[in-house]
Amino acid sequence: MSKLAITIIGISFIFLMTTLGGAVVFLFKKNLSGKLNSLFLGFASGLMIAASVWSLIIPAIEQSASYGKLSFLPASLGIVFGALFLVLLSQFIPYLMNRKKKNQLPQKELSKPAKLFLAVTLHNIPEGLAVGLAFGNAFLIGEMSAFYSALWFAIGLGIQNFPEGSAISLPLGQSLKSSKKAFWFSV
Repeated sequence: MSKLAITIIGISFIFLMTTLGGAVVFLFKKNLSGKLNSLFLGFASGLMIAASVWSLIIPAIEQSASYGKLSFLPASLGIVFGALFLVLLSQFIPYLMNRKKKNQLPQKELSKPAKLFLAVTLHNIPEGLAVGLAFGNAFLIGEMSAFYSALWFAIGLGIQNFPEGSAISLPLGQSLKSSKKAFWFSV
């Protein structure tokens, strides 16, 4: 298999898995029960937390080994700043939305589905950059093993993207009352 084909397969797999996860919204014509929705959200959350711990937090702590007993500090600060960034963003976005809608009452806060959409979207930007960087590095290195490593990285992220797609589309489908809109937002 050629290097370009491996790259296309890796990038396409991530997109396909997100799309398939978003398509789950079409399986539920009626509103989800609270228990089933909680189960889907819990499953997606568990996968995202596990991926965050094993793929981001632990490697960040290991890379900070030179700090000795404080090797946890850079990762911990990153988590805190990331959470604060999302809190500030969730307060700032309604302000921007209200500036565009002059004749409506001010919206104090984003809805839960909108916050989830925003958080997962922000989370997917660095994921996409990481996959692009992995394949870019593979092209620089030029070895097939680098391409296969990048492909496995993309497959791992793609598997995680399936529940992310459904975690976005299912609550949005209920909130927007449109499966099609929810699907396209998740894609």
